Amino acid sequence: MTALAAPAAPAAPAASDDSASRVEKVRAWAGLIAVVAGDAAIAIAATVGIIHFAASGTSSQVLPQIVAILSSAFTAIGTMTTAYFGIKAMANTAKNLSPSK
Repeated sequence: MTALAAPAAPAAPAASDDSASRVEKVRAWAGLIAVVAGDAAIAIAATVGIIHFAASGTSSQVLPQIVAILSSAFTAIGTMTTAYFGIKAMANTAKNLSPSK
């Protein structure tokens, strides 16, 4: 009769797995910081534009310009933020679907 072999002990995680995990975390934080900084820059530019146009001219001339600035800023912020989170979600999905090595 042959003896059954004992199950192999699980291998310790490689140092490269820990390094890859840290790189992913840094990438995620760096991307988020870049998006937040970009959103803040757009908001500041819109605020400066509104202040500039509100200080000059009559209200009938200023209102369309302020509306244009606000709608453009809202669109830019929404588009950039949505793109970041969409790309991040797809990257996470692709990473989870890929076979483990």
